Amino acid sequence: MSKISFLLFALVIIINLIFNAQFQLHYDESYYWVWGQNLELSYYDHPPMIAYLVGISSYFGHGEFWVRLPALITSAIAIIFVYKLAKRMFNDRVANIALMLAIACPIYGAMFFLLTPDSPLLMFWVITLYYFYIATFEGKRYAFYIAGVCAGLALLSKYTAILIYPGLFLFLITSKKYRHILLKPDIYIAFLLSWVVFLPVIIWNYQHEWVSFLFQFDHGMKSQQQFDILSFFDYLGGQLLVSGPISFIAGGYFIIRYFKINITN
Repeated sequence: MSKISFLLFALVIIINLIFNAQFQLHYDESYYWVWGQNLELSYYDHPPMIAYLVGISSYFGHGEFWVRLPALITSAIAIIFVYKLAKRMFNDRVANIALMLAIACPIYGAMFFLLTPDSPLLMFWVITLYYFYIATFEGKRYAFYIAGVCAGLALLSKYTAILIYPGLFLFLITSKKYRHILLKPDIYIAFLLSWVVFLPVIIWNYQHEWVSFLFQFDHGMKSQQQFDILSFFDYLGGQLLVSGPISFIAGGYFIIRYFKINITN
């Protein structure tokens, strides 16, 4: 990292270390702390990763600092892998810009000081993409297996990690250069590895009449849905708040300017 990037990153971590010890717990954080004191294979509304992380940090203490420490560590690691992936894909300059944009992103800022399943989800998601890139673009087959394990750990963090699979599959099937990977066993072994890692949640749901899967499916796919133009603008506004104005405006600009290239390549 450049000196400016490193100092900025270190400053964000130090500020949050201090702030996290002073800021009162949100009731969701208290809820996950209770999970950490009662470890199970899974839970009603989320997989168990957040409980395992809190359970580990609880060995050192039960104050706000220790409850939030897993969120800070996982978010910091996620940003480091954003930097590493950008450097591998492009160069040092792009990597430093990517790191600064990640730090400036409001959703990252929230994950540094608020304990939710999204923090480990984001960490394992980015690590999955990092090793998938190494396996696909650099031809290092072992990286597929690491990506598979990390995808499973992402699923152990939050069910929305299921979206990793169609994303990577669509990339491979639409890429002439890398489509041949779908003919190799490595990608399928990695896929199976991810579900082996996720097996505790499947076992727990089987023992509890699939209650967690059914709850989250109903939560995300409610019976009555209709298109509303106002809700579409609500969605855009939400994306603006989550990503920050710089990333949002730049992303919209390049989507529109290079629309044909984005569709065909």
